[in-house]
Amino acid sequence: MKTSSLILVLAGMVAGLPAHAQQADGNWMVRLRATHTDMINHSDEGMGLLTPADLPKDAIAADNKTIPEVDVTYFFNSSLAAELSLTVPQKHDLDIVKGRLAEPIGSFKYMPTTLMLQYQFNITDNILPYFGLGLTYSDFSSTDLTSTIGGGDLHLENESFGEAYQAGVDFRLPNNFFLNADMTKRFIDTDVNVQQGKVSHIELNPLGLSLGIGKRF
Repeated sequence: MKTSSLILVLAGMVAGLPAHAQQADGNWMVRLRATHTDMINHSDEGMGLLTPADLPKDAIAADNKTIPEVDVTYFFNSSLAAELSLTVPQKHDLDIVKGRLAEPIGSFKYMPTTLMLQYQFNITDNILPYFGLGLTYSDFSSTDLTSTIGGGDLHLENESFGEAYQAGVDFRLPNNFFLNADMTKRFIDTDVNVQQGKVSHIELNPLGLSLGIGKRF
C-alpha cells in the first residue's frame, strides 16, 4: 500500500467516527516498552560509481538492537484508538557483507516516530488485543560512514516516510496497570549516496517485538 493511499484510509476511518465519540472525554494510556528491532536489510546492488561487484545485492547490513520506547494512546471509544510511539535517536552500526566477510563502514543514528490508528476488541475484561495501521517517520542523523569501496565517504538521506502495521495485547493488572506485548512492522528506507550521487538504496524495514507496562487513566 502506498503511503498516500494509507493516509487517505486513516483519514476516512477517523472522519467516520460518530460525532459524540470524537467529542466525548477519552481515556489515555501511557506505556513504557523495551523493543527489540530486527532489521530486514534489503539493499540494491551498486549503481553509479559502484558496480555490482563492488557492492552486491543485499550487502549493506545494519545491526539489530533493543531500544526503549514510550507510547501514548488516546481512546476515541471502546473500539478505536490512536497511538503515538516515541523513542530517542538510536545508534546502529553498518557493515558491507560479502560472502562470510563483513567490512564495518561506520554508524548512523535514526529516530523512528510512529502514529497508529488501532482497532481494539476484548476477549475478556482482562485480555485486550488490538490491531493497528499507520505511518512511521524516521530522521537519520549523526551519519559517520566511510568505505574504501568507491574511494569516498558514504552518507544516508535524512528522512524516511513509510507504512507501519501492528498487533498487540494488553493484560489487565490491578490499579489500572497493564502488561503489554506488541509486534510492529515499520517500513523504513533510505538512499546511500556519495558526493557524486546515489550508489544504493537500503530497506531497513525493522520488525519490533516489545514488552512493557502501561497505565490507563
